[in-house]
Order: sequence, then structure tokens, then C-alpha cells
Amino acid sequence: MYGELSTKLVPTVVCERLQRIASKIESSVQDAGDFVNVKGAADWIRSVAQGNTSRMRILSENAAVLDMLEESLQTYSDPSKGRYLWPVWFGQLSIDSFVTGTRLRNTARVVITAPMQYPSFIPGSSLVTNHTPCAVLRCEPRNIVPIPPWGRIEGLDAEDQDVLRPVLQRLETWGQVGVPVGYNTDPLDIRIVTNGQAQQLTERVFRPRTSWVLDTPEPSLVCCWQDDSAELSDNREYVSYIIEMLKARSRLRKVKEPPYREYAPAQALR
Repeated sequence: MYGELSTKLVPTVVCERLQRIASKIESSVQDAGDFVNVKGAADWIRSVAQGNTSRMRILSENAAVLDMLEESLQTYSDPSKGRYLWPVWFGQLSIDSFVTGTRLRNTARVVITAPMQYPSFIPGSSLVTNHTPCAVLRCEPRNIVPIPPWGRIEGLDAEDQDVLRPVLQRLETWGQVGVPVGYNTDPLDIRIVTNGQAQQLTERVFRPRTSWVLDTPEPSLVCCWQDDSAELSDNREYVSYIIEMLKARSRLRKVKEPPYREYAPAQALR
């Protein structure tokens, strides 16, 4: 009897919590421009909630989406200001810098978060299954104006955040940009700058409605990428990507790489 009740109750609870989150993000957004974004996210969340939860696979997928959304509200978003972010990539970043002829590499486990909106794009190709996604970037002089789509880069924990701090300082001090080493072959095709650099550059041209992404209490890393993704074939297509992201997050929390490496002088590498 109790088992039958639980079987019927769990799908209802998951559905109701997803619906509640959709309503919450819509009702608390204060800016009309931002409402356009979150309206797309809310519509997508409702469509996921309405899936056939009598099927165990759909129920399991919806529970994963709920887990991701609840963490987004608690960890990455600021509901009091109607500013909502969700993760779009979990992985390991290695960022190379050249200092006085020596190549330095900082490696950190990170999450990239972006403003909630209808999930029609992601920053790079789909996650490769069976291993934690990794990307290698290097700091170099580059003239870019960061524009949306964009997001924040944060360490997965305090130690990872500490690893990113010298990278932030180098970019800010030298006015450089983090770019993929592999370019077309790298799974994460993004450009990394500091929020201070981004604010200065974008304000010269225009101020996007999601410029609040750049507003953080302390200096931070942000990234932008080209929105060249195709529209979803159906609203559940993004769910499989979320599940792979959560798997990657779990793997990352079990594995730690050396956070800092110093290589031979740059000229010796040529």
C-alpha cells in the first residue's frame, strides 16, 4: 500500500516543484528585458514537467532537471534581484600563461553559468561520454568586445577558485584574453576575460540587458562564445545534456589534478 502511494506521489511532487520554480523565476524578475529570457526558461521547464512521468525514465530525467534547477536557485542565482543563472558546462580548465619566458599552467575544475533562458545553445559541443570534459586555453593579447551569449566561470570549490585567481590577475594586468589552444578542435570554444575588462569594453559599444552577469562583489572571470547552435528538435533534447553535465560534475568532485605547473622556458618549447 505504502509503495503504491509513493509511486503515485513522487511524480506529482516532482511535477509540482518544477512548476513552482517556473512560476518563481517569472514572478520575481524585475526587468522587462530579463523577463524575455526567463519566460523562455519557464516555458521549457513547464514542458519538461508535463512529460509522461508514469514512465520511470521520464521521471528520473525530470528529477535530474529538478536537482539542477534547485542548485541553480540556491547556489548561482540571486532571486532577490530577479537574476537567475544556471550551469551550462562542468569541466576542467587548464589555462597557460607565459611569464618571463616560462610557461605556467593553472588547472581547475570549473562550472560555467549563464542567464536562464530557453536552452537553444550551449558553449561548445556536447559532452563526450565516459570521461570528464577538459579544455586547454592560453592567455594572449587579443582585441575582442565580449557580447552575449556569455556566462561566469567559477571554481567548483574554494580551492579551485584560488587556482583561478592568478589567471584573473594576469588577464587584468596585461589586458589579455583566454582563448582555446586547439581552436576548432577544442570542445569548449569560448573567450575568457575578467568582468572588469568586459565592463569597460562593452560600455564603449552598448550595454546588453544581461550585463548584470558582469556585476560581482569581487573581480571574477567571465566568458563569451558564438551562438551558432541549432534550435532544439524537441523540448526534451536538452534534458540529456543536463544529465551528462551532472555526471561530469560527479566525476569532477572525485578527481583533482595538480593545480599549478611550471614548464621549461618558452623558447625551449619551440
